[in-house]
Amino acid sequence: MLPKSIGNLSSLQTFYAEGCNLKGHLPKEIGNLRNLSSMRLEDNNFIGIVPPTISSLKKLQHLSLGANRISGHFPIVLCELPNLSMLNLSQNQMWGSIASCLGDMTSLREIYLGPNNFTASIPSKIGNLKDAILLDLSWNQISDNIPSTLGGLHKLIQLSLAHNKIEGSIPQTFGKLVDLEALDLSYNKISSVIPKSLEELKQLDSFNVSFNRLIWTVVAPSIIIVIGITSAIIFVLMRRRGKTINAEDKWLPEVAPQRVSYYELQRATQGFDENNLLGSGSFDSVYKGILADGVIVAVKVFNVQLEGTFQTFDRECEILRNLHHRNLTKIISSCCNLDFKALVLEYMSNGSLDKLLYSRDYCLTIMQRLNIMISVAAALEYLHHDYSLPVIHCDMKPSNVLLDNDIVGRLTDFATIGYIAPGEFFYLTYNNVMD
Repeated sequence: MLPKSIGNLSSLQTFYAEGCNLKGHLPKEIGNLRNLSSMRLEDNNFIGIVPPTISSLKKLQHLSLGANRISGHFPIVLCELPNLSMLNLSQNQMWGSIASCLGDMTSLREIYLGPNNFTASIPSKIGNLKDAILLDLSWNQISDNIPSTLGGLHKLIQLSLAHNKIEGSIPQTFGKLVDLEALDLSYNKISSVIPKSLEELKQLDSFNVSFNRLIWTVVAPSIIIVIGITSAIIFVLMRRRGKTINAEDKWLPEVAPQRVSYYELQRATQGFDENNLLGSGSFDSVYKGILADGVIVAVKVFNVQLEGTFQTFDRECEILRNLHHRNLTKIISSCCNLDFKALVLEYMSNGSLDKLLYSRDYCLTIMQRLNIMISVAAALEYLHHDYSLPVIHCDMKPSNVLLDNDIVGRLTDFATIGYIAPGEFFYLTYNNVMD
């Protein structure tokens, strides 16, 4: 636990204690550190509320309490810190509404408030944060409309409101966010159309409005099919003739991922909690996890009790270590000891193709289906022709195709037993909702 005697260090200017497994409450004596300019206590086990005495830290510029178990309402005492430029309360257990006084903290440049359990609406006064460059309110329970005042954050570079319950339309004022590079509004209940004003965002290179209720311009299905099939034919012909398409469509330089510890994975998955279970198979179970740096991953844990598991793990490691293609699952890290083996993979937010094909809440468009088929075809061609030794997948089915934020297909699971002909896979993908 953080001792009360920490308050005796009144001349302290920076205080970093990240990932130290500290627990208990933040002591009120922390308010005695009146010369503190930066405090980073993320990735610990602090509980309870932020002590009111923290309002005494008038010189504080950077405050990071992310990845703890801090609870309670938004601490309005933070609104009394006149020089705070970075506030990180992400990955905690805070609830209630976001205090409107946040909009009075005009020195703020970076705000991280998700994931938490904040509810109600986004305070319109946040539009007063004229120097803000990053605003992350994702993975909460925020509802109501997006306030048009957010269009006044002219210096904003990144804005994420994803995974909430936001309704209404995208404000026309977003067209004034001329420095915006990334906008994520996915997984909400946003309706109406995408405003034409967004055409003014010349710096925007990441735009995600997946899983909303937006109205799209209707194009005749026959035209879409012709365009899609023609694109697929051109794609295959160009590859067959040996022409280069795009460097990022091929593979990246080989990088040996660093291993992570069992403790890190246990913490990331909250003790491999069943609530984080994404799926399970004959040899493994896959969990959703959040690493200490906030990166969301998929942790594939192998069942070491089964015969052949060690060979399966070694084979999959060897294959994934050497294969690099934008339409294949990306390995981030691994964990291996005598009684535990796991792979850390890139997390695919839209799950498997199998789930979307049979979902009652979401229907893939014709163009999305064609793009997925092209993505899988590109991955298979790489496995068969562009790698030094041909690799046969042997388990080609929709549940082994994962979909990223942009509904781009990523082929996964190279080591399971079973087989489905590629032709049957493509038939399922294209014809599932055509009946």
